[in-house]
Amino acid sequence: MEQKMTALELLNVLNRRVIKGTIPGEDLVQDLNELLQRFDDANYCRIIRRALEWAAIYDSQDKCERWGGRDEVKALLIQDIGIAAGVAAKLER
Repeated sequence: MEQKMTALELLNVLNRRVIKGTIPGEDLVQDLNELLQRFDDANYCRIIRRALEWAAIYDSQDKCERWGGRDEVKALLIQDIGIAAGVAAKLER
């Protein structure tokens, strides 16, 4: 039986894949949307929604340029996923 990853585990995997550049934008958005449903915590949901916004921008070269370039958007996306991971770790205790 396959065990479902915890939110913390999935967030860590997503962060590694974003850093490496190995996750398609569509998959990233899908996983973040799934993570949005994991907890009924306003702070966690706010951070995941912000990561979703960065993911949508990151997936568009034109939008990235408006925010200082793809590397800047990637850094903000990684930061928000990391913050969400910290919140998820507390919520999963």
